[in-house]
Amino acid sequence: MYKQTLKNSNVKEWLVITFNEFEQLISLKTLKFLLYNVLPKGRKPLTNWLVFKEKKDQYDVTIKFKVQLIVKGFI
Repeated sequence: MYKQTLKNSNVKEWLVITFNEFEQLISLKTLKFLLYNVLPKGRKPLTNWLVFKEKKDQYDVTIKFKVQLIVKGFI
């Protein structure tokens, strides 16, 4: 899905929204980027992916772009 989004004509909007999503998660202290080799011994990183959605009006015109980080795993 990410590769398809980068090929989209609205790539600038998608990148800005994605950056804003990460910035918000980091400011709320719900997301932290770690290098794989920095993880404590015996720990695995959580699997995650981005979901991209376009909100459209009744005329099929995009009015809002939405990006959400989805995490799969257990702490």
